[in-house]
Amino acid sequence: MVLILLAVPSVAGLFAEQRLHESFARFEQLANTARWRSIKEQQPYRLVWDKHRIVLQAVTPAAGESGEVESLTLSDDESFQLVRTAALLSPAPDEWTFWPNGVSEPVVVNYHGHSGRWQVRFDAFNPRGTFQQSEAPVTARSNRDPHASRRGFALLEAMLAVAIFALGILSLGRCISQGLKVGACGGRRPPAPIAFWRTVPPRSRLERCRRRRRRSRSMGSTEG
Repeated sequence: MVLILLAVPSVAGLFAEQRLHESFARFEQLANTARWRSIKEQQPYRLVWDKHRIVLQAVTPAAGESGEVESLTLSDDESFQLVRTAALLSPAPDEWTFWPNGVSEPVVVNYHGHSGRWQVRFDAFNPRGTFQQSEAPVTARSNRDPHASRRGFALLEAMLAVAIFALGILSLGRCISQGLKVGACGGRRPPAPIAFWRTVPPRSRLERCRRRRRRSRSMGSTEG
Protein backbone atom coordinates (compact mmCIF):
# COMPACT_ATOMS: atom_id res chain seq x y z
CA MET A 1 0.00 0.00 0.00
CA VAL A 2 2.86 2.38 0.82
CA LEU A 3 4.46 1.66 -2.57
CA ILE A 4 1.17 2.38 -4.33
CA LEU A 5 0.76 5.71 -2.54
CA LEU A 6 4.31 6.68 -3.49
CA ALA A 7 4.04 5.54 -7.09
CA VAL A 8 0.68 7.08 -8.05
CA PRO A 9 1.93 10.73 -8.20
CA SER A 10 5.01 9.73 -10.17
CA VAL A 11 3.01 7.65 -12.67
CA ALA A 12 0.49 10.45 -13.12
CA GLY A 13 3.38 12.81 -13.76
CA LEU A 14 4.78 10.48 -16.42
CA PHE A 15 1.46 10.45 -18.26
CA ALA A 16 1.20 14.26 -18.07
CA GLU A 17 4.71 14.66 -19.47
CA GLN A 18 3.86 12.23 -22.26
CA ARG A 19 0.80 14.26 -23.27
CA LEU A 20 2.88 17.44 -23.18
CA HIS A 21 5.51 15.86 -25.42
CA GLU A 22 2.83 14.76 -27.89
CA SER A 23 1.65 18.38 -28.27
CA PHE A 24 5.18 19.43 -29.22
CA ALA A 25 5.61 16.44 -31.56
CA ARG A 26 2.51 17.47 -33.55
CA PHE A 27 3.81 21.00 -34.02
CA GLU A 28 7.36 19.87 -34.80
CA GLN A 29 6.09 17.51 -37.49
CA LEU A 30 4.24 20.36 -39.22
CA ALA A 31 7.37 22.57 -39.08
CA ASN A 32 9.54 19.78 -40.49
CA THR A 33 7.07 19.29 -43.34
CA ALA A 34 7.25 22.99 -44.20
CA ARG A 35 11.06 22.90 -44.23
CA TRP A 36 11.17 19.70 -46.30
CA ARG A 37 8.71 20.97 -48.94
CA SER A 38 10.51 24.29 -49.29
CA ILE A 39 13.82 22.52 -50.00
CA LYS A 40 12.32 19.86 -52.28
CA GLU A 41 10.15 22.18 -54.38
CA GLN A 42 12.58 25.11 -54.20
CA GLN A 43 9.93 27.59 -53.17
CA PRO A 44 9.24 29.25 -49.82
CA TYR A 45 6.57 27.89 -47.49
CA ARG A 46 5.13 29.39 -44.33
CA LEU A 47 3.07 28.48 -41.30
CA VAL A 48 0.12 30.85 -40.83
CA TRP A 49 -1.59 31.13 -37.46
CA ASP A 50 -5.38 31.03 -37.76
CA LYS A 51 -7.97 31.21 -34.99
CA HIS A 52 -8.35 27.48 -34.41
CA ARG A 53 -5.55 26.02 -36.51
CA ILE A 54 -2.05 26.49 -37.95
CA VAL A 55 -1.98 26.27 -41.75
CA LEU A 56 0.96 25.22 -43.92
CA GLN A 57 0.81 26.97 -47.29
CA ALA A 58 3.04 28.12 -50.11
CA VAL A 59 4.11 31.76 -50.11
CA THR A 60 3.50 32.08 -53.87
CA PRO A 61 0.79 29.53 -54.75
CA ALA A 62 -0.07 28.64 -58.31
CA ALA A 63 -2.83 30.50 -60.12
CA GLY A 64 -6.26 29.45 -58.92
CA GLU A 65 -4.94 27.59 -55.86
CA SER A 66 -4.95 28.59 -52.21
CA GLY A 67 -1.56 27.01 -51.60
CA GLU A 68 -2.73 25.23 -48.44
CA VAL A 69 -1.02 21.87 -47.95
CA GLU A 70 -2.05 20.73 -44.48
CA SER A 71 -2.97 22.16 -41.11
CA LEU A 72 -2.76 21.55 -37.39
CA THR A 73 -6.14 21.79 -35.69
CA LEU A 74 -6.18 23.24 -32.18
CA SER A 75 -8.61 22.33 -29.43
CA ASP A 76 -10.51 24.93 -27.43
CA ASP A 77 -8.20 24.70 -24.40
CA GLU A 78 -4.82 24.92 -26.18
CA SER A 79 -2.97 27.72 -27.96
CA PHE A 80 0.31 28.17 -29.86
CA GLN A 81 1.76 31.66 -29.60
CA LEU A 82 4.38 32.76 -32.14
CA VAL A 83 7.10 35.29 -31.28
CA ARG A 84 9.17 36.48 -34.26
CA THR A 85 12.44 37.58 -32.69
CA ALA A 86 13.92 39.01 -35.92
CA ALA A 87 10.80 40.63 -37.40
CA LEU A 88 11.15 44.12 -38.84
CA LEU A 89 7.49 45.02 -38.43
CA SER A 90 5.78 45.60 -35.12
CA PRO A 91 3.32 44.07 -34.57
CA ALA A 92 4.45 41.32 -36.92
CA PRO A 93 1.88 39.00 -38.54
CA ASP A 94 1.70 35.47 -37.17
CA GLU A 95 3.63 33.81 -40.01
CA TRP A 96 6.72 31.62 -39.91
CA THR A 97 8.60 31.45 -43.22
CA PHE A 98 10.85 28.65 -44.54
CA TRP A 99 13.14 29.35 -47.52
CA PRO A 100 14.41 26.93 -50.22
CA ASN A 101 18.01 26.99 -48.92
CA GLY A 102 16.93 25.32 -45.65
CA VAL A 103 17.00 28.51 -43.59
CA SER A 104 13.97 29.57 -41.59
CA GLU A 105 13.09 32.67 -39.65
CA PRO A 106 14.18 32.44 -35.97
CA VAL A 107 11.12 32.27 -33.74
CA VAL A 108 10.00 31.31 -30.26
CA VAL A 109 6.82 29.25 -29.86
CA ASN A 110 4.84 29.16 -26.59
CA TYR A 111 2.28 26.45 -25.95
CA HIS A 112 -0.48 26.48 -23.32
CA GLY A 113 -3.00 23.68 -22.90
CA HIS A 114 -4.60 21.16 -20.57
CA SER A 115 -1.42 19.03 -20.64
CA GLY A 116 0.76 21.92 -19.48
CA ARG A 117 2.93 24.50 -21.20
CA TRP A 118 6.25 24.70 -22.98
CA GLN A 119 8.47 27.24 -24.71
CA VAL A 120 10.75 26.27 -27.59
CA ARG A 121 13.23 28.38 -29.56
CA PHE A 122 13.83 27.62 -33.26
CA ASP A 123 17.03 29.02 -34.73
CA ALA A 124 17.55 29.93 -38.38
CA PHE A 125 20.04 27.15 -39.19
CA ASN A 126 18.95 24.52 -36.68
CA PRO A 127 15.90 22.47 -37.71
CA ARG A 128 15.42 21.12 -34.20
CA GLY A 129 13.93 23.27 -31.48
CA THR A 130 15.54 24.00 -28.13
CA PHE A 131 13.36 23.73 -25.04
CA GLN A 132 13.58 26.77 -22.83
CA GLN A 133 10.75 25.87 -20.48
CA SER A 134 8.44 22.91 -19.94
CA GLU A 135 5.98 22.23 -17.15
CA ALA A 136 3.19 19.72 -16.69
CA PRO A 137 0.37 20.61 -14.25
CA VAL A 138 0.54 17.37 -12.27
CA THR A 139 4.31 17.41 -11.80
CA ALA A 140 5.18 20.96 -10.93
CA ARG A 141 8.14 19.74 -8.89
CA SER A 142 9.52 17.54 -11.69
CA ASN A 143 11.35 20.53 -13.15
CA ARG A 144 13.28 20.93 -9.90
CA ASP A 145 13.98 17.21 -9.62
CA PRO A 146 15.37 15.64 -12.83
CA HIS A 147 15.25 12.12 -11.34
CA ALA A 148 11.50 12.10 -10.60
CA SER A 149 10.63 10.09 -13.73
CA ARG A 150 13.35 7.57 -13.00
CA ARG A 151 12.05 7.06 -9.47
CA GLY A 152 8.54 6.55 -10.82
CA PHE A 153 9.70 3.65 -13.00
CA ALA A 154 11.64 2.18 -10.07
CA LEU A 155 8.52 2.22 -7.90
CA LEU A 156 6.52 0.53 -10.65
CA GLU A 157 9.13 -2.21 -10.93
CA ALA A 158 9.10 -2.69 -7.15
CA MET A 159 5.31 -3.01 -7.15
CA LEU A 160 5.43 -5.63 -9.91
CA ALA A 161 8.13 -7.59 -8.06
CA VAL A 162 6.10 -7.62 -4.84
CA ALA A 163 2.97 -8.72 -6.72
CA ILE A 164 4.83 -11.59 -8.46
CA PHE A 165 6.37 -12.70 -5.13
CA ALA A 166 2.95 -12.70 -3.44
CA LEU A 167 1.43 -14.77 -6.24
CA GLY A 168 4.29 -17.25 -5.95
CA ILE A 169 3.78 -17.64 -2.19
CA LEU A 170 0.03 -18.16 -2.64
CA SER A 171 0.59 -20.79 -5.35
CA LEU A 172 3.15 -22.64 -3.18
CA GLY A 173 0.79 -22.65 -0.18
CA ARG A 174 -2.03 -24.02 -2.32
CA CYS A 175 0.16 -26.81 -3.67
CA ILE A 176 1.23 -27.83 -0.15
CA SER A 177 -2.38 -27.83 1.02
CA GLN A 178 -3.47 -30.04 -1.87
CA GLY A 179 -0.59 -32.42 -1.18
CA LEU A 180 -1.60 -32.77 2.48
CA LYS A 181 -5.19 -33.49 1.49
CA VAL A 182 -4.13 -36.20 -0.93
CA GLY A 183 -1.91 -37.80 1.71
CA ALA A 184 -4.74 -37.80 4.27
CA CYS A 185 -7.15 -39.49 1.85
CA GLY A 186 -4.64 -42.23 0.97
CA GLY A 187 -4.34 -43.54 4.56
CA ARG A 188 -1.65 -43.46 7.19
CA ARG A 189 0.30 -46.46 5.97
CA PRO A 190 2.10 -45.75 2.72
CA PRO A 191 2.01 -48.44 0.02
CA ALA A 192 4.91 -50.88 -0.07
CA PRO A 193 7.42 -50.63 -2.89
CA ILE A 194 6.81 -52.71 -5.99
CA ALA A 195 10.14 -54.55 -5.60
CA PHE A 196 9.10 -55.73 -2.09
CA TRP A 197 5.93 -57.36 -3.42
CA ARG A 198 7.88 -59.12 -6.13
CA THR A 199 10.29 -60.78 -3.63
CA VAL A 200 7.53 -62.05 -1.33
CA PRO A 201 5.44 -64.89 -2.86
CA PRO A 202 1.69 -64.78 -2.43
CA ARG A 203 0.02 -66.69 0.38
CA SER A 204 -1.70 -69.11 -1.96
CA ARG A 205 1.64 -70.08 -3.49
CA LEU A 206 3.11 -70.95 -0.08
CA GLU A 207 0.13 -73.12 0.69
CA ARG A 208 0.51 -75.00 -2.59
CA CYS A 209 4.18 -75.65 -1.81
CA ARG A 210 3.32 -77.06 1.61
CA ARG A 211 0.66 -79.35 0.16
CA ARG A 212 3.09 -80.75 -2.38
CA ARG A 213 5.61 -81.51 0.33
CA ARG A 214 2.99 -83.28 2.43
CA ARG A 215 1.89 -85.38 -0.54
CA SER A 216 5.43 -86.33 -1.38
CA ARG A 217 6.06 -87.41 2.23
CA SER A 218 2.84 -89.38 2.46
CA MET A 219 3.59 -91.17 -0.81
CA GLY A 220 7.09 -92.07 0.41
CA SER A 221 5.81 -93.56 3.65
CA THR A 222 3.20 -95.63 1.79
CA GLU A 223 5.75 -97.13 -0.56
CA GLY A 224 7.97 -98.07 2.35
